[in-house]
Amino acid sequence: MSFEIREHWGDPTAHMAEYWSVENPIMRVEDVPQEYGAAHMGRGFMLKKIVYTKTFMWDWDSMAPRLGTPFHRHYQDEAWFFFGGEGFFRVNDSYYRVKTGDFVFLPGDVPHQIANTSHTEPLLYQVVLAPPVTLGSIIVVEDFDPAVLDTALLDPHA
Repeated sequence: MSFEIREHWGDPTAHMAEYWSVENPIMRVEDVPQEYGAAHMGRGFMLKKIVYTKTFMWDWDSMAPRLGTPFHRHYQDEAWFFFGGEGFFRVNDSYYRVKTGDFVFLPGDVPHQIANTSHTEPLLYQVVLAPPVTLGSIIVVEDFDPAVLDTALLDPHA
């Protein structure tokens, strides 16, 4: 099976024209193109950019078991809603357990990381950024290290 990392970062109106219009503003997640990989991620990470405009971005994401984002920051404000699975959310040097039903908000420029601690289930979440993240706005502080999946759970905040 071949694997291709695909991302739509181009013109926001061209991106959404595939499944949205003012005349028909209802969007269904099954109609939104599936993307794979994402910047600095890779196999096991899937996303759907539900809304991607000049001022707002709303993703529907799935992270495979034992996968995580790099520890990174960007100038955009960001909010998450976790609707399946469990994992941890790192802010600076603190780790917090996240599970279905949790919300998280961070202002821009705060270093953070999300990881799926499950061995079997995906971590499912929606994420909103304002303005949208771009390839050039992501600053990786450190790459994802799978060893953190076990050590992070020892943190008193987890």
